[in-house]
Amino acid sequence: MFILTNTGLVLGLEWFIGLNPLDYRHGLLTMLLSFLLHLLIGGALMSFLFFNEAQKQHLAHSQTQNLLAKSQISALQQQLDPHFLFNNLNVLSALIQQDPDEADDFLDEFCSLYRHMLETNKSQFVSLGKELEFAVTYMTLLNKRFPNAYVLKINLTQNSTTFLIISGALQLALENVVKHNQAHQHQPIVININLQDDYLIISNNRQDKYQNKHPNSLHIGLHNLKERCQLLFGKSINIEKDSNTFSLSIPMQANHKDDIFLATECTR
Repeated sequence: MFILTNTGLVLGLEWFIGLNPLDYRHGLLTMLLSFLLHLLIGGALMSFLFFNEAQKQHLAHSQTQNLLAKSQISALQQQLDPHFLFNNLNVLSALIQQDPDEADDFLDEFCSLYRHMLETNKSQFVSLGKELEFAVTYMTLLNKRFPNAYVLKINLTQNSTTFLIISGALQLALENVVKHNQAHQHQPIVININLQDDYLIISNNRQDKYQNKHPNSLHIGLHNLKERCQLLFGKSINIEKDSNTFSLSIPMQANHKDDIFLATECTR
Protein backbone atom coordinates (compact mmCIF):
# COMPACT_ATOMS: atom_id res chain seq x y z
CA MET A 1 0.00 0.00 0.00
CA PHE A 2 2.84 2.37 0.82
CA ILE A 3 4.64 1.62 -2.46
CA LEU A 4 1.50 1.97 -4.62
CA THR A 5 0.36 5.13 -2.84
CA ASN A 6 3.78 6.76 -3.03
CA THR A 7 4.22 5.80 -6.71
CA GLY A 8 0.77 7.14 -7.62
CA LEU A 9 1.39 10.43 -5.83
CA VAL A 10 4.82 10.96 -7.43
CA LEU A 11 3.62 10.13 -10.94
CA GLY A 12 0.47 12.21 -10.53
CA LEU A 13 2.44 15.21 -9.29
CA GLU A 14 4.95 14.93 -12.15
CA TRP A 15 2.15 14.64 -14.75
CA PHE A 16 0.28 17.58 -13.17
CA ILE A 17 3.22 19.97 -13.32
CA GLY A 18 4.41 18.54 -16.63
CA LEU A 19 7.87 17.34 -15.56
CA ASN A 20 7.90 13.93 -17.16
CA PRO A 21 5.65 12.15 -19.62
CA LEU A 22 4.00 9.00 -18.31
CA ASP A 23 5.55 5.75 -19.60
CA TYR A 24 6.01 2.29 -18.13
CA ARG A 25 9.80 2.59 -17.66
CA HIS A 26 9.46 5.75 -15.60
CA GLY A 27 6.62 4.16 -13.68
CA LEU A 28 8.73 1.07 -12.88
CA LEU A 29 11.67 3.22 -11.83
CA THR A 30 9.44 5.29 -9.54
CA MET A 31 7.97 2.11 -8.06
CA LEU A 32 11.50 0.74 -7.45
CA LEU A 33 12.54 3.95 -5.71
CA SER A 34 9.37 3.81 -3.61
CA PHE A 35 10.22 0.21 -2.67
CA LEU A 36 13.74 1.20 -1.59
CA LEU A 37 12.33 4.13 0.38
CA HIS A 38 9.87 1.75 2.04
CA LEU A 39 12.70 -0.59 3.03
CA LEU A 40 14.72 2.29 4.48
CA ILE A 41 11.89 3.85 6.48
CA GLY A 42 10.30 0.54 7.43
CA GLY A 43 13.63 -0.98 8.46
CA ALA A 44 14.49 2.00 10.63
CA LEU A 45 11.03 1.95 12.22
CA MET A 46 11.14 -1.80 12.84
CA SER A 47 14.62 -1.51 14.36
CA PHE A 48 13.42 1.23 16.69
CA LEU A 49 10.33 -0.76 17.73
CA PHE A 50 12.39 -3.92 18.24
CA PHE A 51 14.98 -2.07 20.36
CA ASN A 52 12.24 -0.39 22.40
CA GLU A 53 10.49 -3.71 23.02
CA ALA A 54 13.77 -5.37 23.96
CA GLN A 55 14.44 -2.59 26.50
CA LYS A 56 10.98 -3.04 28.01
CA GLN A 57 11.47 -6.81 28.28
CA HIS A 58 14.91 -6.34 29.85
CA LEU A 59 13.50 -3.87 32.37
CA ALA A 60 10.62 -6.20 33.20
CA HIS A 61 13.05 -9.10 33.62
CA SER A 62 15.30 -7.02 35.89
CA GLN A 63 12.34 -5.96 38.02
CA THR A 64 11.19 -9.56 38.29
CA GLN A 65 14.68 -10.68 39.32
CA ASN A 66 14.92 -7.90 41.91
CA LEU A 67 11.55 -8.82 43.38
CA LEU A 68 12.59 -12.47 43.48
CA ALA A 69 15.89 -11.64 45.17
CA LYS A 70 14.15 -9.40 47.73
CA SER A 71 11.60 -12.09 48.52
CA GLN A 72 14.37 -14.67 48.92
CA ILE A 73 16.37 -12.35 51.17
CA SER A 74 13.29 -11.59 53.25
CA ALA A 75 12.57 -15.29 53.65
CA LEU A 76 16.17 -15.95 54.67
CA GLN A 77 16.18 -13.09 57.17
CA GLN A 78 13.05 -14.44 58.80
CA GLN A 79 14.95 -17.65 59.60
CA LEU A 80 17.24 -15.72 61.93
CA ASP A 81 14.73 -14.80 64.62
CA PRO A 82 13.66 -18.32 65.73
CA HIS A 83 17.26 -19.53 65.49
CA PHE A 84 18.59 -16.76 67.70
CA LEU A 85 15.65 -16.86 70.09
CA PHE A 86 15.79 -20.63 70.63
CA ASN A 87 19.50 -20.67 71.52
CA ASN A 88 19.31 -17.81 74.00
CA LEU A 89 16.11 -18.95 75.71
CA ASN A 90 17.92 -22.20 76.50
CA VAL A 91 20.66 -20.17 78.15
CA LEU A 92 18.11 -18.10 80.08
CA SER A 93 16.29 -21.24 81.23
CA ALA A 94 19.50 -22.65 82.70
CA LEU A 95 20.33 -19.37 84.46
CA ILE A 96 16.87 -19.13 86.06
CA GLN A 97 17.49 -22.44 87.81
CA GLN A 98 21.06 -21.61 88.84
CA ASP A 99 21.02 -17.87 89.65
CA PRO A 100 17.78 -15.84 89.37
CA ASP A 101 19.60 -12.51 89.81
CA GLU A 102 22.03 -13.37 87.03
CA ALA A 103 19.10 -14.49 84.92
CA ASP A 104 17.46 -11.10 85.41
CA ASP A 105 20.61 -9.30 84.26
CA PHE A 106 20.90 -11.66 81.33
CA LEU A 107 17.29 -10.98 80.36
CA ASP A 108 17.86 -7.21 80.38
CA GLU A 109 20.92 -7.49 78.15
CA PHE A 110 19.23 -10.06 75.94
CA CYS A 111 16.23 -7.75 75.39
CA SER A 112 18.58 -4.94 74.44
CA LEU A 113 20.48 -7.21 72.08
CA TYR A 114 17.32 -8.58 70.54
CA ARG A 115 15.96 -5.07 70.01
CA HIS A 116 19.18 -4.19 68.20
CA MET A 117 18.83 -7.28 66.05
CA LEU A 118 15.26 -6.38 65.08
CA GLU A 119 16.38 -2.91 64.06
CA THR A 120 19.32 -4.10 61.95
CA ASN A 121 17.27 -6.85 60.30
CA LYS A 122 15.15 -4.14 58.70
CA SER A 123 18.21 -3.44 56.54
CA GLN A 124 20.14 -5.83 54.37
CA PHE A 125 23.47 -4.34 55.47
CA VAL A 126 24.92 -2.85 58.64
CA SER A 127 28.23 -1.14 59.28
CA LEU A 128 31.09 -3.39 60.32
CA GLY A 129 31.51 -1.39 63.53
CA LYS A 130 27.90 -2.03 64.63
CA GLU A 131 28.16 -5.71 63.81
CA LEU A 132 31.35 -5.99 65.88
CA GLU A 133 29.67 -4.24 68.81
CA PHE A 134 26.84 -6.74 68.49
CA ALA A 135 29.35 -9.61 68.50
CA VAL A 136 31.05 -8.35 71.67
CA THR A 137 27.72 -8.06 73.52
CA TYR A 138 26.65 -11.46 72.25
CA MET A 139 29.85 -13.07 73.56
CA THR A 140 29.42 -11.26 76.88
CA LEU A 141 26.00 -12.86 77.29
CA LEU A 142 27.37 -16.24 76.29
CA ASN A 143 30.14 -16.06 78.88
CA LYS A 144 27.62 -15.40 81.61
CA ARG A 145 26.50 -18.95 80.98
CA PHE A 146 29.98 -20.36 80.32
CA PRO A 147 32.47 -18.23 82.29
CA ASN A 148 35.84 -17.81 80.54
CA ALA A 149 34.98 -20.59 78.10
CA TYR A 150 34.99 -18.30 75.06
CA VAL A 151 37.50 -15.60 74.20
CA LEU A 152 36.75 -13.09 71.45
CA LYS A 153 39.67 -11.19 69.90
CA ILE A 154 39.04 -8.46 67.34
CA ASN A 155 42.26 -7.65 65.53
CA LEU A 156 41.64 -4.88 63.01
CA THR A 157 44.16 -2.35 61.80
CA GLN A 158 42.89 1.21 61.43
CA ASN A 159 41.27 1.81 58.06
CA SER A 160 40.04 4.98 56.37
CA THR A 161 37.27 2.98 54.67
CA THR A 162 34.37 1.54 56.60
CA PHE A 163 32.82 -1.70 55.39
CA LEU A 164 29.23 -2.84 55.17
CA ILE A 165 28.40 -6.43 56.06
CA ILE A 166 25.29 -8.59 55.88
CA SER A 167 23.15 -7.91 58.95
CA GLY A 168 23.43 -10.72 61.50
CA ALA A 169 26.50 -12.23 59.81
CA LEU A 170 28.65 -12.36 62.94
CA GLN A 171 25.74 -13.67 64.97
CA LEU A 172 25.47 -16.67 62.67
CA ALA A 173 29.24 -17.16 62.61
CA LEU A 174 29.48 -17.13 66.41
CA GLU A 175 26.47 -19.40 66.83
CA ASN A 176 28.13 -21.88 64.48
CA VAL A 177 31.28 -21.88 66.64
CA VAL A 178 29.29 -22.45 69.83
CA LYS A 179 27.10 -25.14 68.27
CA HIS A 180 29.92 -27.32 66.97
CA ASN A 181 32.57 -26.94 69.69
CA GLN A 182 32.84 -27.81 73.34
CA ALA A 183 34.43 -25.12 75.47
CA HIS A 184 35.74 -25.19 79.03
CA GLN A 185 37.30 -22.67 81.35
CA HIS A 186 40.64 -24.45 81.16
CA GLN A 187 40.29 -25.18 77.42
CA PRO A 188 38.61 -22.09 76.00
CA ILE A 189 37.56 -21.55 72.41
CA VAL A 190 39.51 -18.57 71.09
CA ILE A 191 37.73 -16.71 68.29
CA ASN A 192 39.84 -14.33 66.20
CA ILE A 193 38.32 -11.73 63.87
CA ASN A 194 40.58 -10.25 61.20
CA LEU A 195 40.17 -8.15 58.07
CA GLN A 196 41.68 -9.29 54.77
CA ASP A 197 40.91 -7.19 51.69
CA ASP A 198 37.09 -7.10 51.48
CA TYR A 199 36.55 -10.21 53.59
CA LEU A 200 36.04 -10.54 57.32
CA ILE A 201 37.84 -13.63 58.64
CA ILE A 202 36.47 -15.42 61.70
CA SER A 203 38.67 -18.28 62.90
CA ASN A 204 38.74 -20.49 65.97
CA ASN A 205 40.49 -23.52 67.41
CA ARG A 206 38.48 -26.71 66.97
CA GLN A 207 37.21 -28.74 69.91
CA ASP A 208 34.45 -30.66 68.20
CA LYS A 209 31.51 -31.91 70.19
CA TYR A 210 31.36 -35.68 70.32
CA GLN A 211 27.65 -35.72 69.47
CA ASN A 212 28.22 -33.78 66.25
CA LYS A 213 27.17 -36.37 63.68
CA HIS A 214 27.51 -34.13 60.65
CA PRO A 215 30.84 -32.28 60.89
CA ASN A 216 30.77 -31.24 57.23
CA SER A 217 27.24 -29.82 57.30
CA LEU A 218 26.69 -26.07 57.05
CA HIS A 219 23.34 -26.41 58.84
CA ILE A 220 20.82 -23.58 58.80
CA GLY A 221 23.08 -20.79 60.10
CA LEU A 222 25.93 -20.82 57.60
CA HIS A 223 23.66 -22.03 54.81
CA ASN A 224 21.50 -18.96 55.44
CA LEU A 225 24.56 -16.70 55.36
CA LYS A 226 25.87 -18.33 52.19
CA GLU A 227 22.59 -17.75 50.33
CA ARG A 228 22.29 -14.12 51.43
CA CYS A 229 25.89 -13.28 50.46
CA GLN A 230 25.36 -14.89 47.06
CA LEU A 231 22.18 -12.89 46.47
CA LEU A 232 23.47 -9.53 47.68
CA PHE A 233 27.17 -9.57 46.73
CA GLY A 234 27.39 -12.23 44.06
CA LYS A 235 30.06 -13.81 46.30
CA SER A 236 29.88 -16.81 48.56
CA ILE A 237 31.36 -17.35 51.98
CA ASN A 238 34.60 -19.33 52.14
CA ILE A 239 35.24 -22.10 54.66
CA GLU A 240 38.65 -23.53 55.45
CA LYS A 241 39.29 -26.09 58.13
CA ASP A 242 41.74 -28.71 59.27
CA SER A 243 41.98 -30.85 62.36
CA ASN A 244 42.95 -27.88 64.55
CA THR A 245 41.29 -24.75 63.17
CA PHE A 246 38.11 -23.58 61.47
CA SER A 247 38.02 -20.38 59.41
CA LEU A 248 35.06 -18.56 57.88
CA SER A 249 35.47 -15.69 55.39
CA ILE A 250 32.49 -13.35 54.91
CA PRO A 251 32.41 -10.92 51.96
CA MET A 252 31.81 -7.24 52.57
CA GLN A 253 31.52 -4.08 50.51
CA ALA A 254 33.06 -0.66 50.98
CA ASN A 255 30.97 2.05 52.55
CA HIS A 256 32.10 5.49 51.45
CA LYS A 257 30.85 7.27 54.54
CA ASP A 258 33.31 9.06 56.76
CA ASP A 259 33.12 6.84 59.86
CA ILE A 260 36.26 4.96 60.80
CA PHE A 261 36.41 1.88 62.96
CA LEU A 262 39.44 1.98 65.22
CA ALA A 263 41.56 -1.08 65.80
CA THR A 264 40.62 -2.89 68.96
CA GLU A 265 41.25 -6.15 70.69
CA CYS A 266 38.37 -7.32 72.88
CA THR A 267 38.66 -10.24 75.26
CA ARG A 268 35.53 -11.37 77.04
